[in-house]
Amino acid sequence: MRFAKLTRLFAFLTVTVLFAAAASAESWKNSLIGWNDPYYKVLNKNTHRGVALALGYFETKFIWFATHKSEAFRQAYTDFFNRAYPTGAPPLADKLGAPWMAASPNQEFFIALYSKDKKLEILGGDESLWDISLEVGSQVYKPILVENIETSPFEVRFFPYIERWYLTYRVVFPPDSSVDAGAQFKIVLNSVAGRNEIKFK
Repeated sequence: MRFAKLTRLFAFLTVTVLFAAAASAESWKNSLIGWNDPYYKVLNKNTHRGVALALGYFETKFIWFATHKSEAFRQAYTDFFNRAYPTGAPPLADKLGAPWMAASPNQEFFIALYSKDKKLEILGGDESLWDISLEVGSQVYKPILVENIETSPFEVRFFPYIERWYLTYRVVFPPDSSVDAGAQFKIVLNSVAGRNEIKFK
């Protein structure tokens, strides 16, 4: 009897936390639209959220965000960075901001993941259960770089949808000129948990 009560309590607390995470993520998306700074408006336009239930009724809630480093985003990020450090940035800030300010022909993304099952928060490498790809029409690209980012106040300032329990990554795909020209595309995750995708228009 006691075990059954504890099981029900655990299930209730799990669902409560997961709903809070989803609500927080959604409230960020809604509130960001009203922010006045030009950077956050561009961030909002280049960021999308995916939510999916996977691996059991109570066991795993998978939530993720993806921000596309479009040319408009790169320019807005650079401007915001320069305004944050008007008299010059310290070396650490320069290092953290450099990938998002550098011009590149590649398709790059900032990706944040949350899952109750921590193995589903891992992207890239031998420990990941996810196969990640960029799909542009019938063309499928695999990443040339998946880099884990140690989240700090710096990233939270530039990507305010991050929660303390998210893992964050920089994911780089090969160039595709049609994306730069405005073609629709999507980031796709496949695993035993199912298929998850975020569409960009």
